Amino acid sequence: MKNTLGNPNLLKGRMAAYGITQTELARKLYRSSNYVSQRVSKHEAFTTQDMYTIGEILAIPKEELLDFFPKL
Repeated sequence: MKNTLGNPNLLKGRMAAYGITQTELARKLYRSSNYVSQRVSKHEAFTTQDMYTIGEILAIPKEELLDFFPKL
């Protein structure tokens, strides 16, 4: 059974595997580093559009997106 609540460690691990820092991810999303940091650390939620964009950047299949993003 898949975890529908999301796991931020999966996102951090995927970013590390692709050599993408939070600063670089922020740049690719046209967002501030603080914006990304707040969301990666689960203080705020990513927008749906950001989730899809991150999925494209990190080659996350659409059917697995919810596994990577925590539900707040």
